[in-house]
Amino acid sequence: MSTMVLMINLTSSSVAFAAPTTFNVVDLGAKGDGRTDSTRAFLRAWESACASPSSTTIYVPQGRYLLNEVLFTGECKGRVTFKIDGTLVAPSDYHILGTSGKWITFNKVQGVSISGGILDGQGAGLWACKVQERTVLLEPGIGSLGKAANEQGVQNVTVKTATFSGSQNGVRIKTWARPKYLDMLKVNIRGSSGSQVAMKFDCSPKTPCSGIVLDNVDLTYGSKSASTSCINADGSAFGLVHPSSCLAA
Repeated sequence: MSTMVLMINLTSSSVAFAAPTTFNVVDLGAKGDGRTDSTRAFLRAWESACASPSSTTIYVPQGRYLLNEVLFTGECKGRVTFKIDGTLVAPSDYHILGTSGKWITFNKVQGVSISGGILDGQGAGLWACKVQERTVLLEPGIGSLGKAANEQGVQNVTVKTATFSGSQNGVRIKTWARPKYLDMLKVNIRGSSGSQVAMKFDCSPKTPCSGIVLDNVDLTYGSKSASTSCINADGSAFGLVHPSSCLAA
């Protein structure tokens, strides 16, 4: 009687997942000296990242990067993350931005994340000149949504661990009163307000705002008491919320 021995060699294999491609703005010509215009370098990083079908990261190292008016336009093929360890600086000459009304704009983008960083709008120079021109936007904002009847909505916008310096409004979302555009907003912010009304939710009676969540908010107004204003807005509050929430439950 013969015996047959079957030998099976089992080998282990591993699957390596590629890390997101990183575009360092310094490698593309940006200077972190606060004086050299780095706009073109940021746009080169954006164009490369936006054209990539895989996830990408645009990295901004420590330093101060001067940006003139800049438009980051989609639609992008993959997810793009801005990882900012430095400071983005607006021009100190308000005339550069005074006629456009914009500084940093994202248009037709989806799946874009911004992590960290400081935005320095250099607002002190603007107010010192007592400008009587059109207001210059030096803050993250979503403006004039719903002006056109066939306009697509905006969703999944995230701003995390960012610092706003010298801005007129910390964060602003502005819409036309057409369809119900604001049905979910989570606010987690702390700092000092430039006005006595630190949080203002002003919504239309025909299209009220709902689903607003205030989660650990701490805003002050110098040595005076800050307040909130809610018109046709409802939501909930969790943790420390100062000034007190005025949202309808």
